[in-house]
Amino acid sequence: MANRSTDTVVVAVARTPFGRFGGVLKDIDAPRLGALAINEALVRAQPIAAEIDALYGGVGMMGGAMLTSVRQAVLLSNLAETTPSATIDRACCSGMTAIGIGMKDIRCGEARAVICGGFESLSRTPILWPRQHARIGDVSSTDPLLMRGLMVDRPIPVYSGDEALRQGVDREQQDEWAMRSHQRYFAAENAGYFDFERFAVEANDGKGRPRRVTTDESPL
Repeated sequence: MANRSTDTVVVAVARTPFGRFGGVLKDIDAPRLGALAINEALVRAQPIAAEIDALYGGVGMMGGAMLTSVRQAVLLSNLAETTPSATIDRACCSGMTAIGIGMKDIRCGEARAVICGGFESLSRTPILWPRQHARIGDVSSTDPLLMRGLMVDRPIPVYSGDEALRQGVDREQQDEWAMRSHQRYFAAENAGYFDFERFAVEANDGKGRPRRVTTDESPL
């Protein structure tokens, strides 16, 4: 929300706990996770919640929700159904790009307040089966989570790994970076750093029993 024509400030933040692939949040589809976060942000953003002029959401794996996943989240939330929205796909940068677009709206005077962020449910991303009508022959399904790149004809993680080696970043350096990242996460978690941004989600455990999820499943 803008205080002056050149100012943009964050009024409220809200996120669900992070879930593992196939973990405790696996039965909640991406738009519903997004709607939960939208509703919590609205509660925390009082008294300006009625001034939301638009919503921008980043979604990198749209196959998990099919068409207009952010629009579905808006309609499932407590926002007015007339609230304009857009789904942003820039892979890993999707959520940050959504925030940048919202900031531009405010700074250009196109909005008083916007909700921006991102959501994903890799556990709900379907296996894709090609559409073949009246044809005889074998059919191969594909898994979008392998993230194959048509331009490089191999999975993007493999391509990224090869590029890292080509740039002189070897496996030992990558492992050291990953270890540091995990150590910093646990230090922040133990200090309660994430408590202000996270809210509880009602889900089911592996046996279908109700469970209140209050902390991140990963990285554990």
